[in-house]
Amino acid sequence: MRAAGERGRPGPRGLTDGRGTPAAPPPPGRYGDQALFVERGLFRAVGGFKPIPLMADYDLVERLRRVARPALVPGRVATSDRRWREVGVVRTTLLNQGIVLAWKLGVGPDRLAEIYYSTGRRRG
Repeated sequence: MRAAGERGRPGPRGLTDGRGTPAAPPPPGRYGDQALFVERGLFRAVGGFKPIPLMADYDLVERLRRVARPALVPGRVATSDRRWREVGVVRTTLLNQGIVLAWKLGVGPDRLAEIYYSTGRRRG
């Protein structure tokens, strides 16, 4: 699935995903702006979204991958590219990668949210 930015413009995901066609497998660990579709029974079976301030989508997909294989749905999804525009593609990509690494190393979601949300608009 190719994501589109606001108002249908191509979003920055094409710059970081390397996914040229809808048939390509989803890159591991990128979920928040790619629209998750999960059958209700499966969503409930894995416990749904946890009430955490950041990484709820990532956590859900980690649990889903233990019981089901992800699939791509053909079509477009409109997501906001605001953070990518305001913070910048390189800085946002590095921040996201750092957040995922910290999550995998056991840093809690509250601390990750502090880091993520304190990195706001581009400075200078």
